[in-house]
Amino acid sequence: MLQAIYPHQCPGCRVLVQNHLHLCPECWREAHFIAGCACPKCGGQMLGDHDDANILCDDCLNNPRPWTSGRAVFSYNAKARSMILALKRHDRHDLIAPFAHWMLRRGADIFPPSPVLIPIPLHWQRQWRRRFNQSALIAQKMAQMAGLECCLDGLKKCRRTPELKDHTAEERRKLLHASMAINPA
Repeated sequence: MLQAIYPHQCPGCRVLVQNHLHLCPECWREAHFIAGCACPKCGGQMLGDHDDANILCDDCLNNPRPWTSGRAVFSYNAKARSMILALKRHDRHDLIAPFAHWMLRRGADIFPPSPVLIPIPLHWQRQWRRRFNQSALIAQKMAQMAGLECCLDGLKKCRRTPELKDHTAEERRKLLHASMAINPA
């Protein structure tokens, strides 16, 4: 009955679809999901068919990452950007379940045996202005879907940082440096 009132819509464009976790064919073509060979550090798409954990993408070679491994769901293009910003800035909470589903599928091979999901925190002023932390909502949904543990306050934001949308990657790294810490509690 609920589906009759609120039918499933494509997370990318809101046309009707059979499953709320799936994109319509048009958005699927535009989303550029990453599959197959990927950089073991950032998860970005790479050419080839190797599974060598030591072959990094050019970006990770030029800008070493502080983390051990990572995965990306899709390439950051116009479609990905529009969906991310729709959740982040336009209260599209219907995107939480698809993002959680896609992230679980993409990251499954790098999860440790008993992972604890810890979302990236927002500064309290930004969270008050935005009214929610999209990272926390996705982590909670991932934990619910996969039966994982989620620690919402595992990290804390130590200082306020400016919005990063108009900054280069290097400027973003500098602005974010030492802005978060493990919550001693």
